[in-house]
Amino acid sequence: PPQCRSGANCSDLTAAHLELMHPPLCDKGMACPQKGQSNHIMRHVATACRYGNNCNLYNNSTHWKQFTHPFLQPCENLFRCTRLAEAGHTKHRSHICPWGENCKDRKAEAHCRMYLHIVRHRCANGKTCTDHSETHWQTFSHAGTRDIRPPCKHGVECSKRHDGPHRKEAQ
Repeated sequence: PPQCRSGANCSDLTAAHLELMHPPLCDKGMACPQKGQSNHIMRHVATACRYGNNCNLYNNSTHWKQFTHPFLQPCENLFRCTRLAEAGHTKHRSHICPWGENCKDRKAEAHCRMYLHIVRHRCANGKTCTDHSETHWQTFSHAGTRDIRPPCKHGVECSKRHDGPHRKEAQ
């Protein structure tokens, strides 16, 4: 097969392009301390993150450079973004899916490009859970309930803030 023109600088991992001849991949990838040295003729590419769309290392810049992810670069205000209505912002930044592991769109490529799905431990009591403390709801995932609930419009003044069904719907 013909040789890739980019040589050791090639980062194209598409199937069609990989039919071209390339220098071998460096097992240290983008973290290789010899990357760019003339006596180290290896390809350095970012490989797929083993955590995929459930990666919780999204704010680690070293991890972000070393691995590719199925989602766009995360928003700097990931959990409380006020720019979700701006098409220009959401076109270039991913956000947290409020449904987390309970999301029904986790297999949809377009959805997974725009949203990270942070996996929480499941509550051992499932649908029969009676612990309505905020710490519990922020730590554990509950079937059929958003992991990230919108704030209650009444805030801390809400008379239902300790009510189980209301707690499932709002913080």
